[in-house]
Amino acid sequence: MVKNQSSFILLVLILFISGIAQSQLSGSKDISPVICLSWEEVRLYRIINDHRARHRLPEIPLSASLTHVAQVHAKDLAENYVYDELCNLHSWSDKGQWSPCCYSSDHKRSDCMWNKPEELTTFNGQGYEIAYWNNREYEHLDELADDALHAWRKSRGHHNVILNRSKWKEVRWLAMGVGIYEGFVLVWFSDEADPLPAPGICLD
Repeated sequence: MVKNQSSFILLVLILFISGIAQSQLSGSKDISPVICLSWEEVRLYRIINDHRARHRLPEIPLSASLTHVAQVHAKDLAENYVYDELCNLHSWSDKGQWSPCCYSSDHKRSDCMWNKPEELTTFNGQGYEIAYWNNREYEHLDELADDALHAWRKSRGHHNVILNRSKWKEVRWLAMGVGIYEGFVLVWFSDEADPLPAPGICLD
């Protein structure tokens, strides 16, 4: 009976989501209609929480606001980012409704990252981003999420963010957003909860 009930609830949720068009990701604070996740973005969210669970850490709730920020940034990077030795993947172009910045390794423009959720959404907390990119052609898109997590696990700084270690030890992540677009993989974390309902799966 419980299994049938769960299946019915899931079906209703899917039908509800399927009737909602995806946001145009222009950078506007209006993120309605509801943001949704691709299957590879769902996998990324899932494997990060699975990795945390193996380290006895709680699951981080999925955030519509932070997912919006991640998806907007992934698209901005794919369309406008030009690699150089100064500006890393946390940089933002001047092609959208946000404050542009060149994010350098000295973190002098870290506020450019922290403030993006407040710039792009009604979310009141700060955000912290981890980023990955490659230009491989995948037979299965799920492999991109796997490669991203594998790379972050090998990077002490990124891994510390995911597992709340080092300077993040006293922080409790209450919201997480994910975005994947043309090889760019972004995850946003915040210690503030998102009051918006969690996003669902995009149905083409």
